[in-house]
Amino acid sequence: MPCDSIRLNQVDVGKMDRDTLLKALAAKEWQVWVNQPNGRLVFDMEGERVTLNDGRLTVRQGMEHLADRLKVAYSQQVVKAALGRFNWQYKATNKEQTAFVATRRF
Repeated sequence: MPCDSIRLNQVDVGKMDRDTLLKALAAKEWQVWVNQPNGRLVFDMEGERVTLNDGRLTVRQGMEHLADRLKVAYSQQVVKAALGRFNWQYKATNKEQTAFVATRRF
């Protein structure tokens, strides 16, 4: 591959609620550069430029793991929203917020 070209890969991340996705990006402090009404998002994740359009995540070749990171961040927001609807409290038990304790007072 020539040194002046960039290879891109697309990963299907399925349908995501836009508001929940934006909350996930904000929670991880990933900078959103483009937020178009037609559904296209361009943002930075861990120093990499990422494009999400019609459920397809486009990243540089070799950075496909960012799709998994995005799915985890999105899932965390879904869980927090579901817990909030039923008056449960969410408390992360590790730095990555991949483990948590949910409590509810009766």
